[in-house]
Amino acid sequence: MLASTRILGGILAVVWGLAAIAEEDLAEMATPGALAGEAAPVELAADPAVLGPIPRPLSRPGAPVVLHLYPAPVRPRARDPYLPAAQWNDRPEGPLWTRTMISALEGHGHEVIETVPDDISEWCPAYAGNDADERAAFWVGLMSGVSHYESRHIPDVVGAGLYYGLLQIYPGTADAVDCRADSGSELRSAVPNLSCAVRIMSVVVPDHQAVGLRRGGWQGIANQWGPMTRNFAREAIRDYTRSQDYCQVGMIRSAPRPPARPYDLVRTAGPDDASRGPG
Repeated sequence: MLASTRILGGILAVVWGLAAIAEEDLAEMATPGALAGEAAPVELAADPAVLGPIPRPLSRPGAPVVLHLYPAPVRPRARDPYLPAAQWNDRPEGPLWTRTMISALEGHGHEVIETVPDDISEWCPAYAGNDADERAAFWVGLMSGVSHYESRHIPDVVGAGLYYGLLQIYPGTADAVDCRADSGSELRSAVPNLSCAVRIMSVVVPDHQAVGLRRGGWQGIANQWGPMTRNFAREAIRDYTRSQDYCQVGMIRSAPRPPARPYDLVRTAGPDDASRGPG
């Protein structure tokens, strides 16, 4: 009995000791500011500028200036504003007909422009010293005069003997010089008719070295177009071409135009340009 009492007393002593230790720990944890040293906020001493967003550099230091990343764009060919005088220019379609003939003369009719006919001084005194544009202008003016007597500038007219269009072209002749328009219906369209006329001119003018000479037969334009063989029409056409600026010696047909700015000089201003100011 005594032994049991001692054992029970020992157990109670241990329990009371543990309870006392636990009470001391709880008292320390409940003390205000006990953990303040660990939980107190720390004031940062960083520079506010460092905390802000970092600006993106305008360009890398030392990087080469790139003018363009892709090939220069293909600029459309500028149309020459110069429209030479022609007898059909007062018609709505007239300027188109003039440009059609000029384009044909610069293309498959280039031999006509390169030729200096033996009788050219009679028709256009300045021709020999003219550039290609002014020479083409003469031939357009001449053929517009021929067209006046052939068709009165009526594109779809059909003449006696089945000649067609502005310049009254016979389909067999068109076929002989490889015109794309070699039928009556095609030759009644103004643009194909004029293009075909230039093909005919590119044969007779260089071969005969003539505008309208009579040397054992009519040569040059007069070989293919009847009005050039009749005195009244011939003289009227000649007087018309001689009076135009492209046949006047010493005439300046147009003022020079400034050249287009090179593409490589056009670029967006870089970071270094801002400090230079305007100019």
